[in-house]
This record gives sequence, structure tokens and C-alpha cells, in this order.
Amino acid sequence: MSLILESKGFVATKLRYYIHDRVESCRLELLGSLNAEDVPELEGCWRTVKTTVGNRTVILDLRHLESSDDAGRRWVMAMRAEGAKIMETGEDIQPASKQRSGASGLFSAASHSTQPQ
Repeated sequence: MSLILESKGFVATKLRYYIHDRVESCRLELLGSLNAEDVPELEGCWRTVKTTVGNRTVILDLRHLESSDDAGRRWVMAMRAEGAKIMETGEDIQPASKQRSGASGLFSAASHSTQPQ
């Protein structure tokens, strides 16, 4: 999903996402801006991923996410609570139970990262 609006030189982008389904993991890559209107569609993606992922790692790739409102941040934290790993930079991923709560980034309470799987 992607939408770009141009008005008087200002470009606002909505959320785009890609699902990278691999043998060892399933990575949901988010790009742009995550807002309340995006959450229902992402929840549908999450439900689909959960039915097909089995024992593979589920990763939320936030490296290209530029902004988020409170509803978007709550969604990310809920996915983390359900076992998704959070990727914000190029560092190694940690299990959700060991992810730091004081890291920097858009989702500081969820932040600790991995390379794409």
C-alpha cells in the first residue's frame, strides 16, 4: 500500500509495507509513516502471518519508518508483546524478553535490532 500526496512543494507519504517470507523468518518491513488508519490493515496482515509462520521468527522491520502516532506505537508494542522481534538499526536481534526498554529510536521501549533475515 502506498500513497503520495503533493501540495505546494510538501510531500506526505503514507505507510508502505512489504512481507518478506523466508525459511528462517517472516519479516514485515514498514516504510513511511505509521498512523491509526494503518493499524486495521496491519492487524489483518499480522493475523495472516500468525497462521503461516509456525516456529519461525517474526520480525517487524522499522528501519525505514519515519514517524508514528500513538496508535501506531501501541500496535508495534502489542506485536512485540505477542513475540515479534523489533528491528530498528543494524544490530543483532534479541528475544522480546531481553529487548532493552531504554534504547533510542521511534519505538524506544521496543527497540533492539537485527539485520534482515
